[in-house]
Amino acid sequence: IFYRNAGGKQQRVSDINRTLLVVGSVYAFGLVWLSLKALMENDDLAVMASLLIYTVVGLISYFFGQTHGKKGLGVYGGVVLGAVIARLLLIDVWNMPLAPRFITFFAIGILLMSTAFFRNKKKVSSPAS
Repeated sequence: IFYRNAGGKQQRVSDINRTLLVVGSVYAFGLVWLSLKALMENDDLAVMASLLIYTVVGLISYFFGQTHGKKGLGVYGGVVLGAVIARLLLIDVWNMPLAPRFITFFAIGILLMSTAFFRNKKKVSSPAS
């Protein structure tokens, strides 16, 4: 029933796929968060590791969506990155001690700054003669 391409059903299947991707990834993010909190004795280290994982997933999703013309995947990656940055600025800046906060901000900042070099260069059009 999901694989038929009759009339408007293809659009419905695409919407279902997007919804399942978002719901599944939220579940996976929660599982990563809780697993790291359970495995590591230091909660700040678990938060740092999970935020780094979320940042890498967000960056991969964003750039894959940009390079392959998948607008929804690019938006999804941007939302994940926005959520990581919002969590850093609104919650972790107040809750973490100085050393883990510095390491977390530095590592995520390096990841975000390093991606500036992966942007596609726009083609310079030659002047019409």
